[in-house]
Amino acid sequence: MAHRNAYINPFLRLIYFALRVLVWFGLRVLYRRRLVLGREHTHFDGPAIVIVNHPSTLMDVLNPALEIWQEMFFLANYGMFKNPVAGWILRRFFCIPVKRKEDVAEGAERDNMKAFEKSFEHLEKNGVLFMAVEGTSWMNRFVRPLKTGVARIALGTEARNDWALGVKIIPIGLSYTAPDRFRSDVVVNFGAPVYAREWAEAWQNNHQQAISDLIGHLEAQLKTLSIHTRDEAGELLITRLEEILQNEQPISQKAAFERSQRLVKTALDDQELGAKTTAYFENLEQAKLSDAVLAVEQKPALLLNTIRQGLGLLLGLPFLSSAMRFGSCLVFYPGF
Repeated sequence: MAHRNAYINPFLRLIYFALRVLVWFGLRVLYRRRLVLGREHTHFDGPAIVIVNHPSTLMDVLNPALEIWQEMFFLANYGMFKNPVAGWILRRFFCIPVKRKEDVAEGAERDNMKAFEKSFEHLEKNGVLFMAVEGTSWMNRFVRPLKTGVARIALGTEARNDWALGVKIIPIGLSYTAPDRFRSDVVVNFGAPVYAREWAEAWQNNHQQAISDLIGHLEAQLKTLSIHTRDEAGELLITRLEEILQNEQPISQKAAFERSQRLVKTALDDQELGAKTTAYFENLEQAKLSDAVLAVEQKPALLLNTIRQGLGLLLGLPFLSSAMRFGSCLVFYPGF
């Protein structure tokens, strides 16, 4: 059974539970399909920092929070606290203010020592923190460089407790089919915990290097747990290949997610496949057609057959049953 934070006010705990119920109903309405993977990693005791990639603002908070039964405190944008009433409420409802560069005047000092101290104390009381470690929300499907705050908090807390506290970082990859659309799909993929104490020796030798190494490891974890398309060009290619494959061979959400992860490993570096895919979609646009229409109408397309063959080699998927169609078509928060 997961440890509950005994120091949290029972009234606030009741509110948190009520909000969880509302979130459960809300997410069922918002998403057409919502898949949670790695549920075994949602059950943990003791101090933890939950981290995610950040493609969908508030949803990036609610999707993990629904699965983790401990009450999480959220490192949130300092600008949300500027209103005295809002600040008073947020500070009592599981939020810790963090200043970003854009939250302070040019030339002014950005002091987050209070946020660090609050975070240290929360973890020392077996609390759970939430951090969107890219710092800013982007709707792309690739992980941007992480802010260093999560490593500084995790390592700093352990260091001042002789590396005996057991602070763990829970990485979660979030993959949305369309983060800005109603009734789209999402995959919430929990990874294995990363223990800060494993960087104890590196910290004692060089603080900055330890922080950099841990951040590099966490960034790699988030890329593995999500669909990391590298950049905008890669995202466009993967999205188009996903469309072709799903129209040709509809499969379950889990199987489609795994297929997309294989695609990013194999298709992104295939320049020939990328060029042919681009040409195919340009032809579709000129003809005012869509791949979905061709999938239904079984129109001939030699070019699409080439793409199919390339994907078959890359993914090892059984496309032979559909060779006729393909064979003849021409046509909240901020890191810091």
